[in-house]
Amino acid sequence: MRRASSLGALARLELLHARGELRWALFAFGIDSEHDRGFLERTYQAYMALVALVALGLMWSGVLAAIAAGAASLGESVAHGLAGALGAALPAAALLVDATRYLRGSPFGLIRPDFSFLARLAAPEELVLARSWRPVAAHLLCGVLVGWTLAVLAGAVSVSVSVSVPVWAAGLAARLVAAWLAALLAGLTRCAVARPGRLATTAALGVSSLGVAALASLAAAAPTPAWCAAVLVLACADARVAERADMAFVIDDSAPGAALHELRHLALVDAGAYGEARWHVRRRCRRVPRASWHFGTGPRACTSRALAALVRRPSSLGGLLSLAALLSVGAVLMAQGTQTWLLLGWLLCLGQGLVAHPPELGAVFRDDCANRLLRGLLPLSALGLLASDVLPALAVSVGASLVVTGAAAALVGASLPAALALTLALHAVVTLACGLDDPRRVALGPRLTCMSFSVLAYLAAGALALLGAVWALGCLVAGAALLVWWLR
Repeated sequence: MRRASSLGALARLELLHARGELRWALFAFGIDSEHDRGFLERTYQAYMALVALVALGLMWSGVLAAIAAGAASLGESVAHGLAGALGAALPAAALLVDATRYLRGSPFGLIRPDFSFLARLAAPEELVLARSWRPVAAHLLCGVLVGWTLAVLAGAVSVSVSVSVPVWAAGLAARLVAAWLAALLAGLTRCAVARPGRLATTAALGVSSLGVAALASLAAAAPTPAWCAAVLVLACADARVAERADMAFVIDDSAPGAALHELRHLALVDAGAYGEARWHVRRRCRRVPRASWHFGTGPRACTSRALAALVRRPSSLGGLLSLAALLSVGAVLMAQGTQTWLLLGWLLCLGQGLVAHPPELGAVFRDDCANRLLRGLLPLSALGLLASDVLPALAVSVGASLVVTGAAAALVGASLPAALALTLALHAVVTLACGLDDPRRVALGPRLTCMSFSVLAYLAAGALALLGAVWALGCLVAGAALLVWWLR
């Protein structure tokens, strides 16, 4: 009796979820079905639905006609072989996609209103049974439509082989449902394993999914009744495994999806903001506790803080590595000294990069300078603070740049010592120029900033590189010495 009542409650809840999904889909097309309930609004909505159905029917007929024409141009044997290969590969690909999704997140698909209700009133196997109808219906519909197109592809010019559209459609639909149930079994197994062995089990399930996908593609020629029997076996296995699912872990694992479900309307208004919010939600929900960071004392305090900032912001590595690659290319071009147009193109790319994004080398220094209270308490000059703040990022950038410079110089036949020396000089100029972003400094020139000084120094060095690498190196050293003298 309890099971019947809980299944009824789950069925009503699923209907509410389906209604919400339909309302959101209509909202995506500009129809507010929640407020537009008048007779004229409903009539207009029915008219738009009829127009959409007619348009979809016409597009579907056009797709079938295009596939038939393509099959005629390919020939009977090629078209039939291509249809068979696609029919074998699609269920395997669907299994891998679904297994990846269920091994990275919860297969139950809970949202925040479901947490307290379902965790107390519904058994896991009942929840799986109630939540399965929508994915099964979607896979059945996809299998029927894709099977129809494959049957048209195989039978458009087939003379020796009889091709039946219902047989192809039913076979592909059964294989897709079986693939989804196999992926669901992997996700449920992950939810049923205890926490100490969950990571190893997830890795083993991922490898097993690859083997099952390969086996499914090899067994694609099996008759449809055999695949229907496989569907029944997998459904029973899913129900048995779901009984042992840890609902506490299921709720924790559903938190990222539940948070993104609340923000999905933002995707229709501002896709960029939704992408950023999605990244932050997933990062926050999957954050693991880390060991305490032991900051240095005395002169090492700023350096240890800069290292912690670099570790906590791994996205800054992209900017550091991009700058390292650009400076490596410039060093090799200056060492050659004959590629005038390439040098000009490099200067343009570097200037645009510095204008669009300030160098990540000085990010911590700029943050310290922006905090006027902290900056006033630091007993360091601009040069001392800059040296302490940029040391970790500079080590990463210089290390990567030296590797790239060595490989590029060996590839194009440039002088390796000159290229390495120019790499270090280019890094010295842009690093010391970050000190120009200190708001307490006396202006060195009219609106002279890190970007403007670096571009001017690199432009002068690039022009002198036409006379020889020594001239370019001397120009960069002079620019670095000028910055050291002013920042001391």
